[in-house]
This record gives sequence, C-alpha cells and structure tokens, in this order.
Amino acid sequence: MAKKTLRKVGDIMLDMEKLLFELHCGHDMQHGEVLYLINGWQKIHVPGQIETYTDDGSNPILYGPKKPRKSRKK
Repeated sequence: MAKKTLRKVGDIMLDMEKLLFELHCGHDMQHGEVLYLINGWQKIHVPGQIETYTDDGSNPILYGPKKPRKSRKK
C-alpha cells in the first residue's frame, strides 16, 4: 500500500483561516463560541488525540508535573 502524503500544516491552516473567518465574521460568533465548537468536535471525532493528564490533574505537555514548591525562607 502506498504511503499517504500529508499536506503541510501551513497549507491546512490557510484553509482553516477562511473557515474561522467565516464563523467569526459571517456568523458573528465570538472567540469562545468558536473554540468550544472546535473542542466539541475533537472530543467526539478524535478523542484519542487529546493529551492525557497526570494523576495530580496537571497537563504535562502544557505545565509539566506539579512539584512541591521549595520554601525561600532560610
């Protein structure tokens, strides 16, 4: 089977830009409304692509693991 050629991310973003602009300006949607639409689509259609969180609830990709803070007092 032939390997599928992926499009460049920049090309995909250019296509998305037109659609996002249409949602914001054509349908007069606000920033949060568009983000929640995208978030909902991801949760339904590609749930396996959502980052996993650690046991302490932190997202290791965005914030790193939670570590106890060292006291600055000596």
